[in-house]
Amino acid sequence: MSHLISPPETHRLLPQSASAEKGVLSSFLLAPEDVGALCRRRGVAPAHFHLPQHALIFGHLQRLYADRQPIDIITLCQALHDARQLEAASGAAYVSELFTSLPTAANAEHYLDILQEKSTLREIIQVCTDIATRSYTEQDNVPHILAEVEKRVLGIAPGAGRGQRQ
Repeated sequence: MSHLISPPETHRLLPQSASAEKGVLSSFLLAPEDVGALCRRRGVAPAHFHLPQHALIFGHLQRLYADRQPIDIITLCQALHDARQLEAASGAAYVSELFTSLPTAANAEHYLDILQEKSTLREIIQVCTDIATRSYTEQDNVPHILAEVEKRVLGIAPGAGRGQRQ
């Protein structure tokens, strides 16, 4: 059986949706109780975010929510400032923009769907890239690589690993 092998396309951007990430953060700021509970139920974590500043902001929102602290522009900016991460989160003006970028949190679940789908695609790419690399370097260990492929790919399934939506 002959297979055509395409070289990896290193110039491609990883799947992402900055708009959906921003929608999740904005929704969290607009309706912290509802969106915080929804994120917790769906297992959303900072690792689901592609943009580092969004992951950072989400991590602080999660902590504020878990600690039953008020969630608004001031408390979020203060938490980021106290952790010396406000600039890494793109600054206070950006946090304010998040609060005002949506009129309502009504579509939070849809933004979470997109966020988790893009995260899953990035995880698939990472696993397959790792396995492809190992296939070149560990040619004497085919059964082990095959078992690793099965284990890691099945671990990506929704509800597995990083808490994807079930």
